[in-house]
This record gives sequence, structure tokens and C-alpha cells, in this order.
Amino acid sequence: MPMPGSTRPKLIYVAQAPDGVSQSRFTARWRQHAALGMRQARWRNVAMYLHCDPLPIERQCDPALATAGIAVVQYLSEENRLAHIADESARQTMKADELLTFALPVARTALLLTERTLKAGCMDGYRLFVFWQASAPDFSACWLAHGQGQRAELLRDERITFAAQNAPALPRNLRLEGLDCDGIDEFASTDLSALRVLALGWMARAAVPGQAQFVLTRTVVLHDVPLSS
Repeated sequence: MPMPGSTRPKLIYVAQAPDGVSQSRFTARWRQHAALGMRQARWRNVAMYLHCDPLPIERQCDPALATAGIAVVQYLSEENRLAHIADESARQTMKADELLTFALPVARTALLLTERTLKAGCMDGYRLFVFWQASAPDFSACWLAHGQGQRAELLRDERITFAAQNAPALPRNLRLEGLDCDGIDEFASTDLSALRVLALGWMARAAVPGQAQFVLTRTVVLHDVPLSS
């Protein structure tokens, strides 16, 4: 079932800290890695870049999704994404720096996605990610339809400033590596309590066939190009 959405491809990766590296030390090194990336000539292809630093919630996510951070990279277009990855010099520079920054290369913890925006708005504040692993063959249809039900009430909440469903750009059998995930929900708010209540409410009821893992974060906007640009 196709997902209508943004023409700007989105990459989300789950950042893993090397063993023995504290959260504060990792975050500082991650920002350094980001600054290096944004200095490359190929950065002109990027529309938005977020670092999302993890915050505790009352119920921990699965250890498989334990993370020191989540990055969101959105390209200006598919053509820009292809130009970005075609820059071999910058790619090698960034891959070398990944070995100094992360426990695993980004390619092994990333997923290319198509965004279906449910509510457009402010990127600042806090962000809740819901990572889905399907347990039913009709997961995609159920997940999309779910946006018309439980999400409808949520989207009327003025405290929620942004909401999106992100579907993998490639089916599972065509992915060579990357994040093991069948869909990612994103919700943003400047009100941390609103997202915390949302996370705990979703944890209490499984409304979509699948296994959901929740990561609550603080958003740092490192780069943002308006849609009109």
C-alpha cells in the first residue's frame, strides 16, 4: 500500500555509543561529527538535520533499541540524496570519522524513509519516536488506517506541534543492511509532559499489530531549510 508523503527523502539512524563512553562525552563527539558533515560541499543537498538526545521514560524500550541518540536527515529531493551519496571524497571522510564516533557504522543503524506528514509545525522542543516491527502481513495497511483513528484525537492536541508516519523506502527483502524496522512514528512538542503521557498511553495498549519500541528525546535542530527554498 503506497504512502503519500513528502518528496524529501528522510534518513533516520539510531546512534550507538562505543563501550565505556558516557552519554555526555558521546553527545559532544556526535556534535563534532555533525559539524564535520555540515562542512562538506555535499551538505547543500540536505534540507534538515536533527540530533535527538534520549530522555528517560518510566518504561524502558527494548535493549535492541538502546540508543545514545537519534538523527534525522532529510534531503531536498531524491536527486539531491543521490548527489549527496555520490560524493565519494566526503563519504570516505565521514565513514572514517564514524569509526571514531559510534559503536557501529551509520549504515548499519539507519533506515531510508518516506514521510507521511500528519501535522506540520515546529521542530523544536522534544520528540517521541515509535519504532514498529511488524507481526502481521497486513501491518502497513493497519498502520496507515490507524492514523485515522487513535491519532485523530492526538492531532487535535495543540501541544503536539508535528506528527508523521515514516515508512521504509524499500521493502525488507531489498535492504542490504540497516535498522530492523517496519515503520517509525514521530511526534514533536515543546511540552515534554505531553509526549511523556502519549508514550505511556501507547505503551498501555497495542493498537497496531506489531511490536512498538518508544524513545523520548530532546530535539536539537542543527540545520533547517524552509520548504519554499
